[in-house]
Amino acid sequence: HGGAVWRVPETTAGDSDSNQSLESIASFTGLAGAARCVRWQVGVGVGVDPQRDVSVSGTIATLDHNSLKIWELDASASTTMALAAESHLAESAAGFAIENPSSGAWDPHARANFAVVTGSGVAIFDTRAMQISSKITRVSHNSQTVLDCDYDQKKQHALSTCGDDGVLRSWDLRNPESAVAVHHGHEHSVFSVRINPVYE
Repeated sequence: HGGAVWRVPETTAGDSDSNQSLESIASFTGLAGAARCVRWQVGVGVGVDPQRDVSVSGTIATLDHNSLKIWELDASASTTMALAAESHLAESAAGFAIENPSSGAWDPHARANFAVVTGSGVAIFDTRAMQISSKITRVSHNSQTVLDCDYDQKKQHALSTCGDDGVLRSWDLRNPESAVAVHHGHEHSVFSVRINPVYE
């Protein structure tokens, strides 16, 4: 199992040629099963400037059913993807049950940190050592499954989660014992959460 990084062809307004093909830039292999999450570490700042020439390089995290892998993409003449670090989730847990990881997110303020959504909690990995640096052990009191998370690009230590209980929770990772805000309103599971990168 694996995946690839693809280049989307540039188009201009009114471009009638809609049959342009994607270009494969680099691939990654060796995942233990299907990739549950692939996240590209974005640059500093909010949003993307479509007018700027963005080079194809960076750090990519992949998450499968039992490992977190960090890949370095090199956009030199022969684009390559190299495995930079790997952590087998069960071995890294140190007393924290990592079960059924489903999603993850890069911390825009502490660029070496990657949050792994797992079971009823979230584990924050320091990717330099590939070890858990902090964790939210139980997002909800009724042990519902957490399905996604997202960091606030405007506030350090701020993370939001969502899950099977239909509740969105906001966390201050300096005190992960209880959520700083709880937002009800969904009747069913919430599968994805994204914090607006510009507005509160």
